[in-house]
Amino acid sequence: MIAEINVEEILDSSVRDISRRVGKLEVIDSQKGSVGELESPLTVCVETTGERQEVLSFCVDGQVMETMARNMMHGAEVNEKDIEYCAMEFFNILCGRVISTINRTYNTRMRFSVPSIRKGNCSNDEGEKIWSQWSYNYSCGAAKFIVMTKI
Repeated sequence: MIAEINVEEILDSSVRDISRRVGKLEVIDSQKGSVGELESPLTVCVETTGERQEVLSFCVDGQVMETMARNMMHGAEVNEKDIEYCAMEFFNILCGRVISTINRTYNTRMRFSVPSIRKGNCSNDEGEKIWSQWSYNYSCGAAKFIVMTKI
């Protein structure tokens, strides 16, 4: 069992780095806890398998994801499909960083599923307990990252 994982530090550094490098957005500030309701939210989720079963969920304000998608598409105009594609690609890269850092740091073997996307806020199903929650503020809006542990 690897309950001692310092996921907060891994998440925070990964979100900041991938937001800057892939989404071309800087995180203004972050805090542990909920950011509340977001404007026109888009939620991307993956499930992990292996030594821990987690649900990683990134819920992002629609304006943040639209700006990020436009940045990822080198300034081109984006439509709803482009935004969803970029959200899934961003989250795939972010989860890859988080899971590979956990695997390398704690000598574990975790994998993650293909991201799924939906409109609306993050939510947890019965049988999932929120383990860690972070909120992020960008200059163009907010996002929250939730790690839920399967119980």
